[in-house]
Amino acid sequence: MSAAILRFHYTDKGGRNGIRATPTWRFRSSKPPGPHPTGAYFTNLDETTPYLAAKLCIPRRKLSHCFVFADDRGLKQLDGGRGRYEFYSDGDYHVETDRQTRHGETSL
Repeated sequence: MSAAILRFHYTDKGGRNGIRATPTWRFRSSKPPGPHPTGAYFTNLDETTPYLAAKLCIPRRKLSHCFVFADDRGLKQLDGGRGRYEFYSDGDYHVETDRQTRHGETSL
C-alpha cells in the first residue's frame, strides 16, 4: 500500500451512514448526471481546495462528510480535464480497514 496516494470521497450524512455501516467501506456505484460513466467517484482534492463543489460538480451539501483512504487500486481516471483530479470505479468500490485513513465531518 502506498501512503503517498490518498483518495477522498465526499458525501452527506446519509451517505456517510451507509458507507461506514460495515468495517469494509462500500461506496455504491450510481449514474451521475451528464455524459459520465456509472461508477463510484473519488478525488485527490482535499477539503482545503478552493471551489471544491464546483470543481467536482456536486452540490455543496455533499461536502459535509469525507472518507479518506490510501491507494487507488482499480480506479480509473475520468476522461477529459477533470481526469487530473477525478477517479471512478466501474461498480461498487470496497475499501478494507487496512487502507482506511479517516472519515468524518468536514469544515465545509
